[in-house]
Amino acid sequence: MTSVGRGEDDVPPVDYRAATRAWARVQVRALVGAGPVPEYGTAEWCALPPRDRRRFAALILAAERSQQQRPLVDRTESPRRRPWRLQATPGWPPVAIPGAPGHHLVPDARGEAA
Repeated sequence: MTSVGRGEDDVPPVDYRAATRAWARVQVRALVGAGPVPEYGTAEWCALPPRDRRRFAALILAAERSQQQRPLVDRTESPRRRPWRLQATPGWPPVAIPGAPGHHLVPDARGEAA
């Protein structure tokens, strides 16, 4: 189990595997009820019509089995990436800066971004 948030003591830990397992169970029941679902990639699965709901249910179950076999990692932590450096191209029109409405990136007289 991992904690959600930034170290707050009042945030309960979340069991992501239990959450994905519950989601998968609900989806498979919605697709096929309690009926049999062939294992993904088997001859029985391949013989199903393309739009048969059991095909989709088998995919969900296969993904869930794969997920449950992986080591548990803290999905709340993401690796830090260096910010992308925007650079204006000389001779091109100004470029809108994402997240900064009304601001544009334009090359200065030396051809560098201003």
